[in-house]
Amino acid sequence: LYDRQNLVMAAGEGEYTLAKNGWQYVSVFTSDTAVISLAGMKYPLDYRRITKEDLYTVSNEITGDTGKMTVHEGTVLVIMSRDIGTVK
Repeated sequence: LYDRQNLVMAAGEGEYTLAKNGWQYVSVFTSDTAVISLAGMKYPLDYRRITKEDLYTVSNEITGDTGKMTVHEGTVLVIMSRDIGTVK
């Protein structure tokens, strides 16, 4: 799903490069349990198990041009968003 303010995608097991490209924030959710790593982010994670109750993955930021997300187990929902006032 994509619009001017949000990019929403499901990600299964694998490695993903998340390009900043004007996106300010990255949020990661799971409906069950997943194990993820985040690198190149303001709040990195290393092989962290997350559940649907975890809120600390709600708002993160890519620190360079790209960030890396690895889904070791499970499936996650990734939301990349920006404040609409910053859209060019």
